[in-house]
Amino acid sequence: MREVPSLSPPTAPSITLALPRSSALTDVLLEQAPAGPSAREVEVLRADLVHQIANVVRSSRDETKLTLDSHHVLQAMTDPGACSPDPTFMPTPKKCRRAIGGAAVERSLRGRDRNPSDAVRSVVEQGLESSSFEPTDNAAVSPWWADWYRGLSSGAKAVVCAEAITWGTNLWTALDWDRFERPPVVSGRAFKWECASVRRVTLRARADVRLQVGDRPAFLLVGNGVVPPQWRTSLGFPALVCALSYAERAVPGRVVGIWPAAGQVRTWTASTAALREVADAAVSAVSTWARV
Repeated sequence: MREVPSLSPPTAPSITLALPRSSALTDVLLEQAPAGPSAREVEVLRADLVHQIANVVRSSRDETKLTLDSHHVLQAMTDPGACSPDPTFMPTPKKCRRAIGGAAVERSLRGRDRNPSDAVRSVVEQGLESSSFEPTDNAAVSPWWADWYRGLSSGAKAVVCAEAITWGTNLWTALDWDRFERPPVVSGRAFKWECASVRRVTLRARADVRLQVGDRPAFLLVGNGVVPPQWRTSLGFPALVCALSYAERAVPGRVVGIWPAAGQVRTWTASTAALREVADAAVSAVSTWARV
């Protein structure tokens, strides 16, 4: 088997995003991962997690529904005192950049636009067009940001597009897309797992890029800012949610994270021990948020 560069040493940065970055990163995504957890191991992990979450929530009198993503889990790990009930969601340019930028990369990948810069304009135009229809019409579902975007000033709209173009361009240039036999899924639907015995607890995650490598998927995630010390939890969380929601074959063999602003890459490889480490962090996060 061809040797590939290691992208996840324990203490030092893995690789910098210097050309030809796309070739090295694509090599890692396409490399066959070691054998992952068995069906029995995933079943035991799921049962243990349900039991632990039930014990945690039973001690809390609050009946508020909890939906936790990797952001909530990391916040509980790094600054539990700052965890508080989420305020009413308000769109911002930074919150929109992944949704619009990801849709733009998807359009570019399917050949509908030449590059993310052109595609962002198409995504915005289509979003505004779909939001102008009445709900009873047989029209495309309006994206969540469309009505908010429509009411912005021209300057604010330019900021939204600039953020989305930057995000999309970072992803578009990170991989050698021509090497994939089948186009990967970009910014697909989120993965969700509802705890069987405590239905008010839901874990939610998504991958920015999903592709099939052999009989197992591989994920790519785009991070913000610098690489967090808890990056293993951040990358492993979508794999945990997949394991809980589906079966062992849905668990990505490898999850690659890129932090464009820091020029860094990290990899997470699926194993029973790695999934249990993330599961422990998820239980701890449920405990923190359930007591908010």
